[in-house]
Amino acid sequence: MFKTKPAIEDGAPPAAHGLKRALLDERVLQHQEAGTSAALASLLLALGLAATVQPFLNPALSIAALALLVATQGIRFALSQRHARAAGSSSPAPADVRRWLARYRAVSMAHGLAWGLYALALIHDTGGAANDLIGYATGALAAGALVTAGFDIVAAGGFVLLAAGPVVPVVFATVHGPHLATEAAMLAAVGLFGVLRARSHMRQTARRRVEAAVRATEARGLAEAAEAARRTVAEHNRLLNLLLATTAEGFWFLDTQGITQDLNPAMCRLLGRPREDVLGRAAADFFEGESLATLRGQIARRKLGEAGTYEVEIRRPDGSVVHCVNAASPLTDADGKPAGSVGIWTDITARRRAEQGLHAYERVANSIGDLVSVIGEDLVYRMVNDAWCRATGIRREDAIGRRSDEVVPRAFNDARRQAWDDCMRLREPRTLLSSVDLPALAGRIVETTYFPYDDPAGQRAVVSVNRDVTERESSRRQLAESAEYLSRTLNATGDGIFSAVRGSAPSRVLTLEWRARYYSGGGNANFELRLFVG
Repeated sequence: MFKTKPAIEDGAPPAAHGLKRALLDERVLQHQEAGTSAALASLLLALGLAATVQPFLNPALSIAALALLVATQGIRFALSQRHARAAGSSSPAPADVRRWLARYRAVSMAHGLAWGLYALALIHDTGGAANDLIGYATGALAAGALVTAGFDIVAAGGFVLLAAGPVVPVVFATVHGPHLATEAAMLAAVGLFGVLRARSHMRQTARRRVEAAVRATEARGLAEAAEAARRTVAEHNRLLNLLLATTAEGFWFLDTQGITQDLNPAMCRLLGRPREDVLGRAAADFFEGESLATLRGQIARRKLGEAGTYEVEIRRPDGSVVHCVNAASPLTDADGKPAGSVGIWTDITARRRAEQGLHAYERVANSIGDLVSVIGEDLVYRMVNDAWCRATGIRREDAIGRRSDEVVPRAFNDARRQAWDDCMRLREPRTLLSSVDLPALAGRIVETTYFPYDDPAGQRAVVSVNRDVTERESSRRQLAESAEYLSRTLNATGDGIFSAVRGSAPSRVLTLEWRARYYSGGGNANFELRLFVG
């Protein structure tokens, strides 16, 4: 009537409980299920028996014994009800199961004792048919107990001993006849059969419960694994969608015919079109000229399972052009058949412009006749122009990335190293005149100017500009010598000519004053001539 939740279903895996635990759970479960029906059956039998032997009853004794029997059945019924409520709320622990089993056994034995006392109260001192009937009813009750409670041999055996033990000797002493032995043997056989059958049924039921619990646990484990896998896939999809939505790279998914299946917001921005205008359209619709031919050739390669990286131009609806590089990879379905391709598009327009600016810068630098180089803070050449390569006889690829004191060790002398250090440290230009030990500049005077420079990445460097000033310095020296000679000459001439020199080269000023007397009369005339010698 009232079923409890087997302890085998608690949180631990059923396989860990084993058959022994399952048998314990099943034994208590059957006690709980049989408690109410056994109590009612016992009371009905007691009342029926009392009605049958009523003429021979000792009223006071019989009523007292019947009251005891009713009390024990009430206790048994209440125990089953309480167990049903307790077991329905949660799965019991093994210690709780054993406590319930002890309670059921105690109530069963109390029931047996109450029945035995009740049967003794009914037995008539003179024997006869009434005692025979009481003995037979008691034996039948004992056999029934073995049949219905055979799953717990302790409870069933205790009930039989306490119920039939006091009655059987009295019955055999007051009732005579061969039928007693036959009835006793028959009831014993029924009881034994009942015990064997009940225990076998209990074991089979316990095994089925264990197997069902194992299957349920396995199913629960599979369901949990499937749910964990589902959550993992969902999380991966969430991260992938987040990546596709926030990355600056464009993702463009095409089928094997080059038709757009999907694209992310960054790809829409590169195309300059909303997503709805691109889905379902051929990728070739958004290209023209050489870029269109390149795209078609690349899509054909994707069908062959080849990956590739290429550059194309996208012309937007507003007329602007975006230079892109696409790293494309083929996609396959679950059977390994081609399913299309995915392209990762990167906007390289800024890089293209920077490259074009760099090319223009290189053309300007290479058109200069001066020797120009860029030297990093680590003394490594970052750039040299054509004039530098011609003067040094060193190829550009042999200089870039190498230290200047290794490439031109004799040219990078102590004076130049000091000027370079001052420029790098103070971030101020430095200029020096010196000869350079290079084949193309042998015997020449070179003016070297170091300019501080910070590249776009914030790394410090120095721009070195080397100019051949041999002719300029020779002219300056000759002019300075001529001015000095003229000054000495004028100063040695006598009255009438005066000279003065202020400053020094290249800002020297020579002043000549010529005072002359007219031959035809008196008076003087003054003439002043200033020569700027620089």
